Amino acid sequence: MKFIFLFLFIYIIGTSSYKIPIYKKYKDDYVIRHLGLGSSKEAFIYYANVGIGNPPQFSNVMLDTSGGDFWISGNNIGNISHNIFNKTDSNTFVNLNKSFNIYTDSGMVQGIWGRDNLLINNNILNNVSIGVVDYKEPGINNLFEDGILGLGYNMLATNPDNITLIDYLKKKNIYTFSLLFKKMGGYSPQFEIGYINQNLINGDYKYYINKPYSYWSITIGKFKIGRWYYSNNIYEEAIIDTSSSIISIPKNQYNNVLSHIINGMESCKFDHTLNMYKCTDLLECIELPTFSIFLKNINTYLDEYIIDTYTLENSDSCIILLESNNSTKWILGTMFLENYYTIFDFQENTVNFNSNQPYIYFMNILLILIIIFSVILLFATIIHVTIMYIKRKNQWKKSKKFNSELEIEYEKL
Repeated sequence: MKFIFLFLFIYIIGTSSYKIPIYKKYKDDYVIRHLGLGSSKEAFIYYANVGIGNPPQFSNVMLDTSGGDFWISGNNIGNISHNIFNKTDSNTFVNLNKSFNIYTDSGMVQGIWGRDNLLINNNILNNVSIGVVDYKEPGINNLFEDGILGLGYNMLATNPDNITLIDYLKKKNIYTFSLLFKKMGGYSPQFEIGYINQNLINGDYKYYINKPYSYWSITIGKFKIGRWYYSNNIYEEAIIDTSSSIISIPKNQYNNVLSHIINGMESCKFDHTLNMYKCTDLLECIELPTFSIFLKNINTYLDEYIIDTYTLENSDSCIILLESNNSTKWILGTMFLENYYTIFDFQENTVNFNSNQPYIYFMNILLILIIIFSVILLFATIIHVTIMYIKRKNQWKKSKKFNSELEIEYEKL
């Protein structure tokens, strides 16, 4: 019975301290003003709150599996509405006296490289390479949170140490991190390091990445749109990118894919200003087909999900959040990852997808019922033993009294 209470205790409090909640923020103003520039990657972002320096200064950083650098807004950046990091207020900041220019899809940032402590839920990683930004271009200043935490391999790093968060974790013999973007199995969205939540594991959707130490990328063989199947014997590389909110398709496949998505929908046409497909009938936005992706060497589809749209403000139009790119690679953003509890393993170089299936809830409920039943059984056993003890004690007293009376009678005789 002691093991039951131990198991209950572990189940309630969890076993990992490298766990922090993640939050979703919509960038409506950005989508409306900048879709015409050809990028809707940041229709929404996911961020986490981390501490930098000693004493820690807290910032909201976007989680980015397609990048290797960690940078945050510095106090010299000017008048912005973000949290800032003042390196002179940190006792542990080391200035490397090396400047940087980092170019993103949405603009450029400038600053200097340094090293300092990174605090994740009271756990400290020492001497982490960090870029302190002194200047952001206007577009990127409105786009991101306080900074970016790169979760990619070191080939994607531009810092002088040429190492990433993954390398620091390896030094602590930690080889995994996981991301949960939507509530699942009773668990809230979270970023967790070094621990796999077995309650959210519901299958063996494990895929080896294509090029270890480069992007987190997998291979797709075909996909399904409604009842239409697309098959490609060459296979396509798909980059898993948490800095992107949507799915991006190679330009040479984009029109073919979208033609099957909007098949028979007269109001859905390509908008050259937005560089995406727009539907002027909101009912047709609701009727979009499901979209499933088939991964190489695994004889199953990842779960079907409804293609997301963005409804323009003060308008009866919506944008289909699938865009084209000029590369040969697909990009699977958080619109795709929201459907899964995703585990990134940088020792085995694998990505593990676990979908939000109903039986996960059933298993959790079943587990709780088993624990409750075990506790009730324990108390029932204690009560039963106590009652039996009292009965035996009363019987013993009666027997002793009866024996005493017999002895008295015997003495009288």
